[in-house]
Amino acid sequence: MDMRRGRLRSALWVAFVIAIWAGSSHAELAVAVTISGPIDEILPLLEQLKDMGVGAASADESLRVELRSVAKAPEPPAPPKPSLAIDTLRAAPPSVRLGEPVLLSLRVSDPDGVVDTVAATISGVAGSVDLYDNGSHGDATANDGLWSASVVTRAPLAPGEHTVAISAFNAFGTVVTVPGEDGKPVPLTCETGLVVHE
Repeated sequence: MDMRRGRLRSALWVAFVIAIWAGSSHAELAVAVTISGPIDEILPLLEQLKDMGVGAASADESLRVELRSVAKAPEPPAPPKPSLAIDTLRAAPPSVRLGEPVLLSLRVSDPDGVVDTVAATISGVAGSVDLYDNGSHGDATANDGLWSASVVTRAPLAPGEHTVAISAFNAFGTVVTVPGEDGKPVPLTCETGLVVHE
């Protein structure tokens, strides 16, 4: 802050010296200086110049310095608010033997706390499995936005390629939606593949 204040003071003094030089040589010279910076740093410098008599015309009108009003620069726009979204669903490992566990995980960006439950369905198996963000059921860290569940692949899951799909639900058990490409609401969901061997 001191360095910036020093630059502001230097700019004002350079303009002032040029104006005095021009006045002493009786040449017509207009000097305009635009200063940008925090208003609380600029105002003290302007007050100091005013106290020194800058801004009043000299007796012979050879030097006239005008101090215009200072406009506050507009605040930079706020960064965009994170939107409700989910990252790519991962199955680790993506290929397992029947009876081995697989860790399902995905990151949920939920700035307004809309998502209450995240559930996974595996093709060929009835029902669903909940993912957690509370440090249990295979979730490593509570409340970090990474929802996970450790699932043991067992019958009636048949060997072969399967699709794992994730859906998010609010506290009322309703599927959470987000605006689609056409602006209409679409379910907040994603899927990945899982290969099961005998």
